[in-house]
Amino acid sequence: MSKLRKTALIFIIILIQSALAVTAGIVALSLAAADTLPSGIYVGDANIGGMGKMEASKAIDDYFAAIFSKGSIKISILGVDYKIPYADFDVSVDSSSTVDFMDEWRSAAYIPNLIEAYFGKGRLNIHPVIKYNEGKLRQKLIELSKEINKAPVDASISIKDRMLVRKVETLGYALNVAGIAEAIGKHLSAYTDSPLKIDNKASDLIQTVDAKIKLKEFADIEQIVSEYSTEIAEPEFLSSIRLAAKAIDGLIFTGAGSTGSGSTEFSFIEIMKDSDKNFQNDNEGYDQVASTLYAALLSAGIEKYDITRLRHKLAVEYIKPGLDAWISGNGGDLKFRNTLQHKIAIFADVADNRLTISLAGSLRDKRYDLKVETIQKFSPPVVYLEDKNLKTGEKVVLSPGKDGLLVRVTRNSELISEDRYEAEKAIVQIGPGTVLSEEDK
Repeated sequence: MSKLRKTALIFIIILIQSALAVTAGIVALSLAAADTLPSGIYVGDANIGGMGKMEASKAIDDYFAAIFSKGSIKISILGVDYKIPYADFDVSVDSSSTVDFMDEWRSAAYIPNLIEAYFGKGRLNIHPVIKYNEGKLRQKLIELSKEINKAPVDASISIKDRMLVRKVETLGYALNVAGIAEAIGKHLSAYTDSPLKIDNKASDLIQTVDAKIKLKEFADIEQIVSEYSTEIAEPEFLSSIRLAAKAIDGLIFTGAGSTGSGSTEFSFIEIMKDSDKNFQNDNEGYDQVASTLYAALLSAGIEKYDITRLRHKLAVEYIKPGLDAWISGNGGDLKFRNTLQHKIAIFADVADNRLTISLAGSLRDKRYDLKVETIQKFSPPVVYLEDKNLKTGEKVVLSPGKDGLLVRVTRNSELISEDRYEAEKAIVQIGPGTVLSEEDK
């Protein structure tokens, strides 16, 4: 056993001596070659074997100048190929730094490279030192991201044919410009003609963007709990009605029993100020939308004490008296707070000269019936204007006026309001010398 160990030790010593001899020979050969590279050395496809540093540097410059002046870096993002011209972010090769490896090869640490260079049968590839303008690269990536980035789509809920329609949210994604710029830098330093591939598995380079509104936020909104329609009789108010209807369409209000964030309060004027920079308080089109919404709120069971509403002085034509709401500069606003236990959503639609406002809520929310009763009527006062073009006793009615009203609004058996509307004056032209009867007076 002792003899065997001695033999093994002698063998190992001989191997070490041989390796040292080979290494010394290689180092000596390298030193003897001075600045001349061994054959088979390539930078890219530029063969710099057998060249000195200056000659190799020029060969590298010539080779890469042709590539970087007309070529592009190829990037595959989510399976789609894109190109960014090298010239757009000032890509060039630092040939002097690239050939500095020749000095490093004189050290023992680079002996494996020397062995490969002198005795390897294949080519030995050296990575070039690449320079580029990182600021310009990032700017090109920002421009590219505008084409590639996909915005998330919020979940939505709407009404079609008196049915609720839900659409689930979709994720978006955005390029991580700083991360991709760094990846491109590494790709250039390795110098390969293959494209840099970036897919959705590279989570640090392609970032998902969540939708702000998720479908789960509509969980409590399950049915239409009230609906009210009014006819648009005056075409000049159509544009303002459409604008106001669009402003309130899709608004959602948290219920009194709901947890989490969300508004429970509504102000018609504040909503309109956000939607219309030229908002004017006194607009009959806005009044019609507010009035229709007020009737829908009552039908949905919103507590009357949590609704702020101002009636018109005169009864309007587009909705029953007692259900109108006046939006004015003198404190006339329609406000409410959702007193129901669950969320409600407002939907407003203008079609076929009709405005329809629907409120959607929980299956547990009740439906209510509204009743408007006229308690008393007041005849309009008459204003007589003398017209010399008329004969004595002749009368021409310019305006018939409108009766004043006292009305009562109830919801099921609950008294909502009693509203008094002024009578509108009648205007009558009469001929000179016409004597008015007691009835006329």
